[in-house]
Amino acid sequence: MSIERRTIIKSAAWGLPVIAAAVATPLASASRPSAEPTGIRFIGVAATKREVKLKIQNIGSTSARNVALLVNGTLHKVWPELVGHQPTEQVRIPRTEGQSIVLLAQADGIESIMKEIP
Repeated sequence: MSIERRTIIKSAAWGLPVIAAAVATPLASASRPSAEPTGIRFIGVAATKREVKLKIQNIGSTSARNVALLVNGTLHKVWPELVGHQPTEQVRIPRTEGQSIVLLAQADGIESIMKEIP
């Protein structure tokens, strides 16, 4: 019994997609993005009658760009880059006794955060 050349070519053609899929699957699973958190948060918030002190921390491993702090709707400070997992220097915000302060921090491509200090 002899095997025809046509049968061999047909079998090889059907086998190539299986081989290609088997090779591509480990590569695809190895290149998935990590579930690393991204964002910013307020840390070390301390309020007295005369001032509010705080830092903003990048909670991701990649840099946050154009981090801005607004106080009661007015731009207070901008950091061009905040390296991954690093906080800013301490920020001091003066206030009058009884004044409520609303803090808003935002950065390029990162969800904004807000905190009210009564």
